[in-house]
Amino acid sequence: MKTLLLGAVLSVIITTTAAADKPYIAWGAGRSSCGAWTRNADGPNDTQYGAWVLGFVSSFNRYGLVEDADIAKGTDAHGIIAWVDAYCRQHPLDSIATATEHLINELITRTGAQHR
Repeated sequence: MKTLLLGAVLSVIITTTAAADKPYIAWGAGRSSCGAWTRNADGPNDTQYGAWVLGFVSSFNRYGLVEDADIAKGTDAHGIIAWVDAYCRQHPLDSIATATEHLINELITRTGAQHR
């Protein structure tokens, strides 16, 4: 019984770290901090940061999912941006890329999307 429970917990941990399981180098606005995201809300970089996040999510839809699907089904761009806003207010030292990875993991949990 304990082995079964441990296996279930480990599979959840592995599943919820899907977006971050392969090292990569983020380019562009993804390298900026969440502090910069929060500081620039409604500022000149607001569109750049939001576009980077939406591009990451779109790319995950194309290259990270087993089948053609929408990782963000049930929400829209405003919901995605609001989620990153909340995350960045709580984690100002994280990068926007890290915030977006956490978003992807949350969306995988919500939608049950099958990822690579």
